[in-house]
Amino acid sequence: MTLFMFKMNEMESPPRRINLTTQPQNLKCNKIPKNNKKKTIKQ
Repeated sequence: MTLFMFKMNEMESPPRRINLTTQPQNLKCNKIPKNNKKKTIKQ
């Protein structure tokens, strides 16, 4: 059972890592439109 649980943990870990990698990208995408809006207002 311990080996099975260990394998299950390995299967669960990759999606969590993917989520961590996608979150910063989403934050960057959210910051970019704000900067574009500020630029358009200045123009």
